[in-house]
Amino acid sequence: MFADVHIHLADSAYAGKVNALLETARKENVVALVANSVDLETARASVTLSKCTPELVYAAVGVHPWNAQTTKSEEVSQIDNLVQETKGQIIAIGEIGLDKSYAKTSEHFEQQRWFFEKQLDLAERMGLPVIVHSRSSARDVLDTLKSRNLKKVLMHWYSGPVEYVKEICGSGWTLSLGPSVLYSGRVREVALKASLESILTETDGPVTYRGPFLGKETTPEFVRPVVEEIARLSRTDFGTISNQILENFYRFFEVKRRV
Repeated sequence: MFADVHIHLADSAYAGKVNALLETARKENVVALVANSVDLETARASVTLSKCTPELVYAAVGVHPWNAQTTKSEEVSQIDNLVQETKGQIIAIGEIGLDKSYAKTSEHFEQQRWFFEKQLDLAERMGLPVIVHSRSSARDVLDTLKSRNLKKVLMHWYSGPVEYVKEICGSGWTLSLGPSVLYSGRVREVALKASLESILTETDGPVTYRGPFLGKETTPEFVRPVVEEIARLSRTDFGTISNQILENFYRFFEVKRRV
């Protein structure tokens, strides 16, 4: 059995396809989907999906750094209210973080930082894990996180400097690996450096991939080959790896095992 800890079920690319995605997950023994958000609208939609399918879908809410320049500051307060109104329904604050590749100016990056800090405040106050985006900004993100008193940290699709992996795992944080582990040298290095107890799996759908996934729509069926590749890279039995990663999911998010 498997878990996809980062998929954007509320993304417009999946409009009209969510039921099919859920059926694919069930067929492929993916027993948990964490529906991540990028703004208030997708946060509300993700919560609704988790309410409609509580045996499979879990909600994470937040403002993605790519929306920092266009999102009104009031949305952070509205997401705060959503967390409080649906207490117990939301299992993490995400997807949040920093990304210099989206920031055209230093002012834009500071806007990202403002949203990131405000959402970390929320996570601390509510005692929730954070799901963090750190592309092109790993050092800034890690330094910010280390200054906080956060319950748990998940570095989503970590592809930053490999030398930071030891620091991440040593801090008791977690990394999620996705389909790119089958073809990206950097991500494969990350997989080899990370401890098995610190690894989770994701698809980040509807993001699409190269390698064996080229030209294919991203669905939860991509999780199994990710686990197979992690097992191959670590030279560990597939069953052992799949059980460990699923146990990591339940431990990290502190949700009850449903299967």
